[in-house]
Amino acid sequence: MLRTRPEWEDFLRKRRGKIRVFGAALAVACLVIMIRLWHLQVIEYSSLAGRAESNRIRQLTLDGQRGLIVDRDGKVLVDTRPSFRLSVVPEDTPHPKSTLEYLSKKIKVDINSALARIKEVRSFTPVVLNRDMDRNSVAFVEERRFELPGVALEIKPTRHYPHADFAAHVLGYLGSITAQALTEAEGKYAMGDFVGQTGLEKEYEEILRGRKGLKRVEVDAAGRELATLAVEPPKSGHQLKLTMDFMTQKAAEAAFADYRGAAVALDPNTGEVLAFVSKPSFDPNLFTIGISPKEWNSLVTDPAHPLQNRVTHGQYPPGSTFKIAVALAALEEGITTPEREIKCPGYFQFGIRKFRCWNKHGHGTVNLHKAIVESCDVYFYTVGTELGVEKLERTARRLGLGLKTGIRLGGERTGLIPTKEWKLAALKEPWHPGEMVSCAIGQGYVLATPLQLALMTAAVANWGRMVTPTLTVVEQEGRKQNAETGRINISKESVRLVREAMRGVVADPHGTAWRLRNGPYQYAGKTGTAQVVRMREEEPVSEEDVAEHLRDHALFIAFAPYDDPKIAVAVVVENSGHGGEVAAPIAKIIMDTYLARLPEVKRMAKPKPKPQPAAPPAEAPAETTVVVPPADDTRQNPPTEAPAEAPLASPTPSESMEAHNP
Repeated sequence: MLRTRPEWEDFLRKRRGKIRVFGAALAVACLVIMIRLWHLQVIEYSSLAGRAESNRIRQLTLDGQRGLIVDRDGKVLVDTRPSFRLSVVPEDTPHPKSTLEYLSKKIKVDINSALARIKEVRSFTPVVLNRDMDRNSVAFVEERRFELPGVALEIKPTRHYPHADFAAHVLGYLGSITAQALTEAEGKYAMGDFVGQTGLEKEYEEILRGRKGLKRVEVDAAGRELATLAVEPPKSGHQLKLTMDFMTQKAAEAAFADYRGAAVALDPNTGEVLAFVSKPSFDPNLFTIGISPKEWNSLVTDPAHPLQNRVTHGQYPPGSTFKIAVALAALEEGITTPEREIKCPGYFQFGIRKFRCWNKHGHGTVNLHKAIVESCDVYFYTVGTELGVEKLERTARRLGLGLKTGIRLGGERTGLIPTKEWKLAALKEPWHPGEMVSCAIGQGYVLATPLQLALMTAAVANWGRMVTPTLTVVEQEGRKQNAETGRINISKESVRLVREAMRGVVADPHGTAWRLRNGPYQYAGKTGTAQVVRMREEEPVSEEDVAEHLRDHALFIAFAPYDDPKIAVAVVVENSGHGGEVAAPIAKIIMDTYLARLPEVKRMAKPKPKPQPAAPPAEAPAETTVVVPPADDTRQNPPTEAPAEAPLASPTPSESMEAHNP
């Protein structure tokens, strides 16, 4: 114990160093605290204020209603319905795993996927657990909302296709936005948004999607909404009106029944698409809330390829429908005349080979008109070999074959009109004159899409004008043009001769589409039957003996009424038989349905009953060459790839093919 002053001074002297050290340490601590306070209040003010505000005030995104899609008369084809969406905010959920396990007892929740997304996103970013809950699930969450911190239930607009698979390949479907698309969108979308993936939903995304809104709300510590502070309402997307006719489309789809194939109907004067059928189809509603891996795998592995748009993606041998192009080319190039007659003994001699006509008994002496009406192969073998590949290609392209049509759907294929240059580049082989035999009747390397065939038909119907197919009224308004703008370089006289012959295909008792001659309107058309695999003499030729996927394609192109065309149609029915038997009746249903809705179109007077003549034989394909599957076809990009199963020599018609009777 210090008692005297000297003792006290000695004590202070000994501890003065420690006091200085302590004082210095205290000063440094105060300085650090002051600097930290300054840093928090000045440097990090904005960030911390935002985080503090986020704990109390949340900014929610409001999705705008996606625009309706309606037909030409305003009937709704695609709309939007409300759905309940369940999500969780990681920052407000203290025990995510236990919360998800609790919810999964009554609600379908992918726990592992949800936990993985919770770890990836920002703390206040909602993670969607279920996009479309039923009423029982909604009631379960609402009753326990105070027991489920961080769990939010929202009403969101969801795309709805009320007619299921109706016109699915035209309308398209929605899907979750990809990371790449999100980056390119520059803030227009958020992760988890659904955008158009195919069809019109994709092509008109900007018009349909609308604009998002914002909502500022006050929340409690558990993230539950207490009050709405401000709302910026969303804007709905614009309505998209189509040129398609609902009743015509419906009739066309019903007419296909269980067949596979495609049909497209156009207004030949404007290019407006009236019907657009690709069968089999799919239900776009599967994609509206996210398709499951099982459902997706089922679609992509289906051998019938329901996702393929056969109207613009399907490339088929056009068969005898291609004779229209050959006839116009032969007339324009001076190879034939209306008066020229060629004898058809039932075969065509080229070198040492005989190429059979579909009618093995022959058609006798035929001119151009009769050759088209009765679809004489020998006539077209003859003029085709005289015409040559260059001249045929020139006219075919004028008719839109081998070229994209310009329809706004994306992914359209070009078909194929072969040339010497193409074959040398694709197959590394020179062109052989005998290959024109196959090409002249729409087989061999010739490929066309149903839409191209419809446009060729429209060009004949409207006296030689090429139109651009349009699907929307907005697009059609922008493409209004003078009637002469799209005129093809083919004389009206040549078109007249072909038109009259196409009328005879239906009206003449010996025409290959004679089944349509007693219909309510004056039809003009051309049948086609395209083989998809080569048959040899020793192989069976009866339909029952051939596997279904190797059977003939049935084709028919037509327009009506003959004197004042209002509709042009192309129908392709896969592996189904003959064009006059299968495809023509479908085309008739499509034309009759649409024309019946036009009051200005008069029906023909019903003829008095007459004894029916013996039915002429149905046109059978004279040639079998290569398989042309509708989807997995390696010839989809002809200029750079060789055809699948391409023949090593010049493709030739079967010498043993028998005519089929209707």
